[in-house]
Amino acid sequence: ADQYPNFTVFKCNSFSYIAYHCGHINATGITSIPDCSRAIETFYDLVNLPNVYSDFVIDNITASGSFEKKLSLSRLISVCNDTFLVSYNFDRFAGVCCHVEKCGTIMMFSTGKYSIIGCRSLEQVEKIFSLMKNNLQEHGFL
Repeated sequence: ADQYPNFTVFKCNSFSYIAYHCGHINATGITSIPDCSRAIETFYDLVNLPNVYSDFVIDNITASGSFEKKLSLSRLISVCNDTFLVSYNFDRFAGVCCHVEKCGTIMMFSTGKYSIIGCRSLEQVEKIFSLMKNNLQEHGFL
């Protein structure tokens, strides 16, 4: 374990944990909802404590994929403004961020690849993906 003033970092198998001294624990490397329980059990085994958790909160799901088609980002920006809060700065980042309030963000790249971040449920991931896919189909990208 790596110790820092306010937290400790643990790594085991495919999971990494940040245990804050206030008692909050972040786990990364989780690839599915069923993995959440396994990650918690692994943490308790790692720190040699009995498994006493009663519930957990998912505070950020990420997803990624590809629409398998090159995209014109300048055209994408012009057609996404009605559905998403769009932001971009091509001097600093190669993608377009399309945000849905209280849901998350889909980052779109000219390669057709995307990353969805900031969702708290699979339903939110599916909602953002569907909104973007429908938008792309409606405007002739796909």
